[in-house]
Amino acid sequence: MRTFYRLRDELQSNHVITLVLNYSNFNAMRCLELSRNAIWEQRLKEAARLHGDECVGLAIGIRAVDIVERELRITTDRSALQVRVGTKECLADAFKALLGLDKGQVECVKPRDGVIRVKNGIEGIELHLTPNKLRQVSDAFERSEEELFPIIRRL
Repeated sequence: MRTFYRLRDELQSNHVITLVLNYSNFNAMRCLELSRNAIWEQRLKEAARLHGDECVGLAIGIRAVDIVERELRITTDRSALQVRVGTKECLADAFKALLGLDKGQVECVKPRDGVIRVKNGIEGIELHLTPNKLRQVSDAFERSEEELFPIIRRL
């Protein structure tokens, strides 16, 4: 008897991708990894329209947005979101492009301490970017969350 599992990844707005994996025919983890990378590649193209190019900072921002969306359960109402980014403008542009935030909701702060703080009303999350230098977009997509953001904590 074949066992099917449904895995859902919600994208911004109302786009939903549902994957049905048959464990007797597929390596499930590999399929999930491929689909996740395809989603990140699509989001990178989307964010690059605002940012101007596809760079490693934008790719890291896409990973940060994914974590924030998941942990804070971001809905279509994003009016209470406030983002403070202690990095280059690239990460801030990922939040603007993918979450549809305006300049007043996303702030780049100095010093560049590598910390991203996101508040959604009373809830919040803080992500500390790895001090290890990433050189390519693929580096950001291949690393685990723990490698990219060694500290992730609720505010």
